[in-house]
Amino acid sequence: RSILYFLNGRNISKAKAETLKAQKQNKKHTTWQYNYAFLLAYEGNMQEAVKHYEVAVTEIFEEPRVVLEIIEFIMWVLDVEPDKTQLHFCLGLIYYYAIKDYALALQDFEKFVEVAPVNRFSSQRREAQRLIVKIQKDIKSGKFNFENEIDV
Repeated sequence: RSILYFLNGRNISKAKAETLKAQKQNKKHTTWQYNYAFLLAYEGNMQEAVKHYEVAVTEIFEEPRVVLEIIEFIMWVLDVEPDKTQLHFCLGLIYYYAIKDYALALQDFEKFVEVAPVNRFSSQRREAQRLIVKIQKDIKSGKFNFENEIDV
């Protein structure tokens, strides 16, 4: 229902309320954290969104497709609303911490720094720049090797 409220008129307040209901019904899983974090990020509340993403990315999913579906949904929103540049930062967090795909994380962190308004999301900009430097340093040191990666 949360997604329906979001899709039908971008009713963020009702979508968040539904997400919190899901949290009360199933405390074992943190999928609701991803949903809630996304909704917070969508409305521009990145400080709170990051707190929820920090919890969400620690969960190991029995079904990896759940995280992939979350990524696909965020990518779809970015296609429809490219002005929601903060969602590139969210994708970077998911790729970096949950998926451990550092090449995609680097790509989205760089995109975020490039397109996000300079006067908004300053702490996320600093964190993205920190992680960009870290990933690039790890690539140079040989910790990550992307030469054999397959383009999909």
